[in-house]
Amino acid sequence: MIKLTIEEVENGYILSSRDSDGEEWKKLVLSDPSDDREGLKELLAEVANYFGERYDKFGSENLNITFDRKGHKA
Repeated sequence: MIKLTIEEVENGYILSSRDSDGEEWKKLVLSDPSDDREGLKELLAEVANYFGERYDKFGSENLNITFDRKGHKA
């Protein structure tokens, strides 16, 4: 089982995990306070990267996190 913890801090997020040997892994994802969406996009990209989703510059099916969908009333 893989467990990843996300902690929100003043300047972004801290991702942390432990491997099967008990060694701790941490990564700081910085967030621009004037653009919360960009920080969230970076966080989600790092989570995807942690779980093995890699960007392939020649691939046709890369993960693309955007805020471009219009909502609708139910």
